[in-house]
Amino acid sequence: MAIAMQAVDVTAALTMEDQLREAQKMEAVGRLAGGVAHDFNNSLTAIGGFAALIASGTKEPETKEAADTILGAAKRAADLTRELLAYSRRSILQPQTIDVNELIGEVRPVLLRLLGTDVSVVVRSHVTKALVSVDPSGLERVILNLAVNARDAMPGGGRITISTERRSADPEVQGETDWVVLTVADTGDGIPTELHSRVFDPFFTTKPVGSGTGLGLAVVMGFVVQSGGKVGLKSEPGRGTVIEIFLPEVADTRKPPAALPTGSIWEGGGETILLVEDEPAVAALSFQILSQNGYKVLLADSGQSALALLKGHSGPIALLLVDVILPDMRGPQLVEEACALHREAAVLYVSGYTKEAIWRHGDLPDGTDLIEKPFALDHLLAGVRTAINARSEVSVP
Repeated sequence: MAIAMQAVDVTAALTMEDQLREAQKMEAVGRLAGGVAHDFNNSLTAIGGFAALIASGTKEPETKEAADTILGAAKRAADLTRELLAYSRRSILQPQTIDVNELIGEVRPVLLRLLGTDVSVVVRSHVTKALVSVDPSGLERVILNLAVNARDAMPGGGRITISTERRSADPEVQGETDWVVLTVADTGDGIPTELHSRVFDPFFTTKPVGSGTGLGLAVVMGFVVQSGGKVGLKSEPGRGTVIEIFLPEVADTRKPPAALPTGSIWEGGGETILLVEDEPAVAALSFQILSQNGYKVLLADSGQSALALLKGHSGPIALLLVDVILPDMRGPQLVEEACALHREAAVLYVSGYTKEAIWRHGDLPDGTDLIEKPFALDHLLAGVRTAINARSEVSVP
């Protein structure tokens, strides 16, 4: 009697299947996040903008407090949208060279207020400078998310240790750079080994219902990977948790910040702007803030109505302020036809979609001036003034 056996190593195939499932999951979450961002950002632009107008225009303390509360709620909603985009790795980051040690020093007072008196925060730096190229606000959110997770794992209080160090890359791997490692360690309950592979999944949480969104560590992973880094996890039940954030070390290219100009430099001088926006609340907000700051505004809610306005307007147009996605045509198509009628006009786009999403789908060429929603009122005024000034410096034949 003979028995024949054949063994096949399926490790590589299983790994590829896992990678495919992860890619499909990322794509699905990314599509969801993109759609949510567009719809939310339109609403949040109007909510935050009108609240800011109320806060700046009232002398009643109660009214100002209510408006400020609305502004805070709108900001938190915008942060949630950015967290979804961060997980899907579709957020627009603005990296700059920073010292992680300095950022931790700035965040520490916030942590002390956030975590409460029964949680102590210890900061240790094993390097004089910990220079990386990241979006500072994104890394700040990472630190806050990790600290809140650590606090929740220590219901009876405990200690959070935040430290930085440098670790050399593998010298045998060509092109590897040294790492700056940001570590957040706690003395909490720890995470069972069988859950290690799931803790970075979106909406996965071991907290009671209503006590967490399950986005905290997912956001951390999305931001770090998008920033060119990686995340490490060490944890055992009863021995606390250690999260390590590896970010590529960079040279110090920082420059002293330029002095900010003073005075009402963003105000208009009677220039005419064609505002094309199909979201009524955003159109009303933009019309009001531009009119109050010295501009004459022509308002249209579609491409065809905008062209009709331009054909009936005899004076110069200083700026075309156009939403990228309109109900009857794309913004660039409108701009092309509009500029044939008014070649003197500068162009500035506005959209609830991210720059990356718009450029990826070819709606705008790279480098086009674009304001993302939700925008602060001074951001809109600065963008408008900058676009008009830049255009006035170019001779139009």
